[in-house]
Amino acid sequence: MKLFAICVAVVWLTWFSAESHLPLHQILSRRSQDLATEHAMMMEFGDSDHNGRLSGEEIQNFFMYFINFDFDTAYSAANRFLKDGDIDGDGSLDERELVPTLQKYNNGR
Repeated sequence: MKLFAICVAVVWLTWFSAESHLPLHQILSRRSQDLATEHAMMMEFGDSDHNGRLSGEEIQNFFMYFINFDFDTAYSAANRFLKDGDIDGDGSLDERELVPTLQKYNNGR
Protein backbone atom coordinates (compact mmCIF):
# COMPACT_ATOMS: atom_id res chain seq x y z
CA MET A 1 0.00 0.00 0.00
CA LYS A 2 2.84 2.41 0.84
CA LEU A 3 4.52 1.66 -2.47
CA PHE A 4 1.29 2.40 -4.33
CA ALA A 5 0.90 5.74 -2.52
CA ILE A 6 4.49 6.68 -3.31
CA CYS A 7 4.02 5.79 -7.00
CA VAL A 8 0.83 7.86 -7.19
CA ALA A 9 2.60 10.82 -5.52
CA VAL A 10 5.56 10.61 -7.94
CA VAL A 11 3.30 10.44 -11.00
CA TRP A 12 1.16 13.32 -9.70
CA LEU A 13 4.16 15.56 -8.99
CA THR A 14 5.78 14.74 -12.32
CA TRP A 15 2.57 15.51 -14.19
CA PHE A 16 2.09 18.86 -12.45
CA SER A 17 5.69 19.96 -12.93
CA ALA A 18 5.63 18.93 -16.59
CA GLU A 19 2.57 21.10 -17.18
CA SER A 20 3.99 24.26 -15.67
CA HIS A 21 5.43 25.46 -19.01
CA LEU A 22 2.25 24.89 -21.05
CA PRO A 23 -0.04 27.73 -22.14
CA LEU A 24 -3.20 28.15 -20.10
CA HIS A 25 -5.52 26.82 -22.81
CA GLN A 26 -3.55 23.55 -23.04
CA ILE A 27 -3.57 23.07 -19.28
CA LEU A 28 -7.29 23.72 -18.99
CA SER A 29 -8.09 21.40 -21.88
CA ARG A 30 -5.88 18.62 -20.44
CA ARG A 31 -7.37 18.91 -16.98
CA SER A 32 -11.05 18.59 -17.78
CA GLN A 33 -13.34 16.81 -20.17
CA ASP A 34 -15.33 19.70 -21.56
CA LEU A 35 -16.28 23.34 -21.22
CA ALA A 36 -19.12 22.61 -18.81
CA THR A 37 -16.71 20.81 -16.48
CA GLU A 38 -14.18 23.67 -16.61
CA HIS A 39 -16.92 26.20 -15.94
CA ALA A 40 -18.30 24.21 -13.01
CA MET A 41 -14.82 23.68 -11.53
CA MET A 42 -13.90 27.35 -11.74
CA MET A 43 -17.18 28.50 -10.20
CA GLU A 44 -17.27 25.81 -7.50
CA PHE A 45 -13.64 25.97 -6.42
CA GLY A 46 -12.69 29.48 -7.53
CA ASP A 47 -15.61 31.54 -6.25
CA SER A 48 -14.48 31.64 -2.64
CA ASP A 49 -17.03 34.25 -1.53
CA HIS A 50 -19.88 32.46 -3.38
CA ASN A 51 -21.22 35.61 -5.03
CA GLY A 52 -21.42 34.08 -8.53
CA ARG A 53 -18.48 36.16 -9.79
CA LEU A 54 -14.77 35.42 -10.07
CA SER A 55 -12.53 38.30 -9.03
CA GLY A 56 -8.94 38.59 -10.21
CA GLU A 57 -7.75 37.31 -6.83
CA GLU A 58 -10.09 34.31 -6.99
CA ILE A 59 -8.92 33.47 -10.50
CA GLN A 60 -5.30 33.82 -9.40
CA ASN A 61 -5.89 31.52 -6.41
CA PHE A 62 -7.61 28.98 -8.66
CA PHE A 63 -4.60 28.99 -11.01
CA MET A 64 -2.17 28.63 -8.08
CA TYR A 65 -3.98 25.87 -6.21
CA PHE A 66 -5.70 23.89 -8.96
CA ILE A 67 -3.34 24.37 -11.91
CA ASN A 68 -0.20 24.65 -9.79
CA PHE A 69 1.08 27.94 -11.19
CA ASP A 70 3.62 29.84 -9.11
CA PHE A 71 2.49 33.21 -7.75
CA ASP A 72 3.85 35.35 -10.59
CA THR A 73 2.54 33.09 -13.35
CA ALA A 74 -0.87 32.85 -11.69
CA TYR A 75 -0.99 36.62 -11.29
CA SER A 76 -0.16 37.23 -14.96
CA ALA A 77 -2.52 34.54 -16.21
CA ALA A 78 -5.38 35.77 -13.99
CA ASN A 79 -4.94 39.35 -15.19
CA ARG A 80 -4.90 38.22 -18.82
CA PHE A 81 -7.91 35.95 -18.29
CA LEU A 82 -9.81 38.78 -16.60
CA LYS A 83 -8.82 41.31 -19.25
CA ASP A 84 -9.98 38.98 -22.03
CA GLY A 85 -13.31 38.16 -20.39
CA ASP A 86 -14.49 41.16 -18.38
CA ILE A 87 -17.06 42.52 -20.81
CA ASP A 88 -18.80 44.92 -18.42
CA GLY A 89 -15.56 46.25 -16.91
CA ASP A 90 -16.46 45.55 -13.27
CA GLY A 91 -13.20 43.72 -12.51
CA SER A 92 -14.73 40.25 -12.23
CA LEU A 93 -16.22 37.50 -14.39
CA ASP A 94 -19.80 36.39 -13.98
CA GLU A 95 -21.25 33.25 -15.54
CA ARG A 96 -22.07 34.90 -18.87
CA GLU A 97 -18.51 36.26 -19.16
CA LEU A 98 -16.75 33.11 -17.96
CA VAL A 99 -18.10 30.72 -20.62
CA PRO A 100 -16.90 32.73 -23.67
CA THR A 101 -13.55 33.33 -21.96
CA LEU A 102 -13.07 29.60 -21.40
CA GLN A 103 -14.06 29.01 -25.03
CA LYS A 104 -11.36 31.45 -26.19
CA TYR A 105 -8.71 29.60 -24.22
CA ASN A 106 -9.97 26.17 -25.27
CA ASN A 107 -9.72 27.19 -28.90
CA GLY A 108 -6.00 27.82 -28.55
CA ARG A 109 -5.91 31.49 -27.79
